[in-house]
Amino acid sequence: ILEVNGVDIRGRNINDVSEMLANMSGTIAFMIIPGHHPPANNSKKSNKVMHLRALFSYEPEDDPYIPCRELGISFMKGDILHAIALDDPNWWQAFRDGEEEDHTLAGLIPSKVFAEQLETLKISVENKENKRKHRICACGRS
Repeated sequence: ILEVNGVDIRGRNINDVSEMLANMSGTIAFMIIPGHHPPANNSKKSNKVMHLRALFSYEPEDDPYIPCRELGISFMKGDILHAIALDDPNWWQAFRDGEEEDHTLAGLIPSKVFAEQLETLKISVENKENKRKHRICACGRS
């Protein structure tokens, strides 16, 4: 961090900067030095796109597990999605077909493994609920 709200903080200790930030309110603007990552092996990963056909419909507003609902993208069964970041085991970054040219941010979709785990859990809960209902009905008979 070089500056905070136009105030040069180079050379200050962390406690001074922390106290300064604690006393600020409203919008806070940081001037930072971007991190440097060598493009050698990372360039191959970033160009990798996985094209997917959705086997189920998904609505991020109804998903309690999504880390950020605002970043989720909804899709319908049969939609074509282009996943551009597959690094996270649970959430991939993707565009719906035709939207990648709009220069919008990629949205979050559940990864294949995560979606399968959720479906397995859902089926397990439904089976337990059905068994419980069956027991209640059987016990109520005379």
